[in-house]
Amino acid sequence: MPLSIPLSLLSSFPYSGRILTNEEKSTMCGIAGCYNTRHAPNITQLGLHQLQHRGQEWVGMISSDGNHFFPERAPLRREGLVMHVLTPEVMRTMTGHMAIGHLRYSTQGASELNNAQPHEAQTDAGPVFFCSNGDIVNCGELRSLLRADGFTFYSDNDGEVIVKLIAYCYQHGERSWIAAIRRAKVMLNGSYSGVLMIRDRMFLIRDHLENRPFSYTVAKDGAVFFASETSALDIMTADYEGFNGHEYEPREVPGNVIIELAEGKVLEHPTIQGSPRRAHCVFEPIYFSRPDSTVFGIQAKLFRRKLGEALVREAHPEGDIVSPVPDSSVEASLAVSRVTGIPLEHILYRHHYTGRTFIAPSQKLRDYGVKLKFNPDRRAIPGKRIVLVDDSIVRGTTMRKLIGMLKRYRPAQITLLITCPLIMHACYYGIDMKGGLIAAALQGDVEAIKTKIGLDPHDRLYFLSLDGLKSCLDNPSDWCMACLDGLYPTDVSGFQAHA
Repeated sequence: MPLSIPLSLLSSFPYSGRILTNEEKSTMCGIAGCYNTRHAPNITQLGLHQLQHRGQEWVGMISSDGNHFFPERAPLRREGLVMHVLTPEVMRTMTGHMAIGHLRYSTQGASELNNAQPHEAQTDAGPVFFCSNGDIVNCGELRSLLRADGFTFYSDNDGEVIVKLIAYCYQHGERSWIAAIRRAKVMLNGSYSGVLMIRDRMFLIRDHLENRPFSYTVAKDGAVFFASETSALDIMTADYEGFNGHEYEPREVPGNVIIELAEGKVLEHPTIQGSPRRAHCVFEPIYFSRPDSTVFGIQAKLFRRKLGEALVREAHPEGDIVSPVPDSSVEASLAVSRVTGIPLEHILYRHHYTGRTFIAPSQKLRDYGVKLKFNPDRRAIPGKRIVLVDDSIVRGTTMRKLIGMLKRYRPAQITLLITCPLIMHACYYGIDMKGGLIAAALQGDVEAIKTKIGLDPHDRLYFLSLDGLKSCLDNPSDWCMACLDGLYPTDVSGFQAHA
């Protein structure tokens, strides 16, 4: 392979500004894995099943016994849900004491095999595999430079760029995986939580902003479990003999440390630290994470209750019943009902065998998914003043359909409470919010949004204020709220120019 990119040049452009084009794609996903136990593949399967809400298009997995990867034609990447892909027959082909798995939904990249993970890169030390969650803002620039040096890319996904960048740095640097990852981290601008697997070890890495959740825990016998959310760790560690009946202690993968899992040990290696600030994604606990997960040190369900309480203080809602848009708004609705004294009653019932409409890969599927997903209780609606609680309005697709459903049964009034402030700006760090934002299109005009989603003049619509959201956080400066306030924690000017 011709070599034309000096490492000195690569390390000099961490945040240079020419970013993604429409052909350069990325994902919001889920990761799970296990190290140092003969049950690693099966435990990883359990973890992925608990993370299904984070990706419902593709499943990938690979395992190793320290000498060989499994399945033999690694990695396994197939379309579908975990229970349909990782069947007993498939799991019999997976063995070894270490495994990583990935769930994908596409934020920009096409829903096709080449964009599924794990991604692979070849080195003279053997193949390396990588699973990631998040978006790299300068992915296009890195891809162009690596392509000029002879690298071939088979996907539109930034995870492939990351693994090939690390492979390049390994091949032409100090011949050390830690040194290669350190150098790659300096060059990456954006959000990523990921795990790199080589034949006999793994490395857990995270961007210095710690934008996406990524937790791990270590058992008494040395087994290590890691996942995007602690709800997956709950199941992965349940009844595992290595904890001797004790509850596991979750830890977050630090942004300034590379965690190496090798020779039965957990080794920590400091990295070259960029900006000292953190920028946790606030949309994770608002919507994306499961309510029973602890992300960035807060339990999602308790945070959602705080959001409901804060919104009551601002909106002072009145009505006959409070009802959530299930499932991510249930906790906030409980808080609204408790504080106001308005009884809680479910008027929308969710079909739990459909996926999340927000993360469907196309607008047509989102529209269809709403019809499949929700069914209103037509006997509980007529003549009622309904206080309806939802977590957010992104494009308005789901809410417009839901309001239409409810209006067919003639409620007296709908007061719609939204526990997330107006989403006015694109997300460049891994959540599919770059285009079609209803609040941005209508310039934040709440009355116009109200009309657009089908509410009548006598109905009411309230969004939690940005100050109200911040009042629910102990350290608001540690959070990324760029989709709400436009204050991006890294340079995204090049991305905005191409968006």
